[in-house]
Amino acid sequence: YKDCNVVLSARGMLHPGALSQKKFKKKIFLFFFKLFGWQHKVQWHATDEQELKFIQQQFGELNNIKIAGNFPNLLEKATAPVKNENELVIGTVALISPMKNHLQVLKALQTVHAKIEWHIYGPIKEEVYWQQCKQLIHQLPSGISVHYHGELPPADLSKTMEKFQLFIMPSKSENFGHAILEALSAGKPVITTNTTPFKNLQQFKAGYTVSVDQLETALPKAIQHFAIMQEEEFNDWSKAATEYARGFVSTDQLQQQYQHLFTTA
Repeated sequence: YKDCNVVLSARGMLHPGALSQKKFKKKIFLFFFKLFGWQHKVQWHATDEQELKFIQQQFGELNNIKIAGNFPNLLEKATAPVKNENELVIGTVALISPMKNHLQVLKALQTVHAKIEWHIYGPIKEEVYWQQCKQLIHQLPSGISVHYHGELPPADLSKTMEKFQLFIMPSKSENFGHAILEALSAGKPVITTNTTPFKNLQQFKAGYTVSVDQLETALPKAIQHFAIMQEEEFNDWSKAATEYARGFVSTDQLQQQYQHLFTTA
């Protein structure tokens, strides 16, 4: 620390939802972090105003916090299976962990009246949690099928997006949600929560942003909404998803933010 300046990115780890996972271990870490005064010895990097507030909630009114947003990876618009009424093919690319809320999706699927395929990609981070998910998978109605494909190589992402129509990731907390923006850019409407930066998807017909406190009722309704769509209406939402992603971020502004972050660190 003596010979260089250090930029420390919170990357969502100070979000209340993230701190609620393995919270005893994290409380100990934060205690010693504050004890040694490290919060004053680094340049904090927050990705938005919300994360800045989370940092301040833990360490007080610091003057060494700078905001620089996430650089997105936008995909080309992908094709999709033909959309039939009362049928839906869903995809998720994420770690298998309580934070990503796979279990809540399975609970929602128990009450949806349609033929649904859900394709899950991502490494299993917590085996106990995945076993809970598998128990619910075995209890799903006959018209609902779930397929786990394991970890997805980044090079296969674009091709994989062609296999489903809708992307779902109702995270308990999300610093940004790169997978969400990638799905939107590929023309996949998204169902997510208000803990992500994508808080107004329904307004733009790009998907549904549901309250994390109302998932039990709002999540099945959102899935059912897309399931009953016919192809023409669904294609409108798909087009709107791509347009939403393209207009979400300014690359020029991001470059200025990062220049400011590193030149003043």
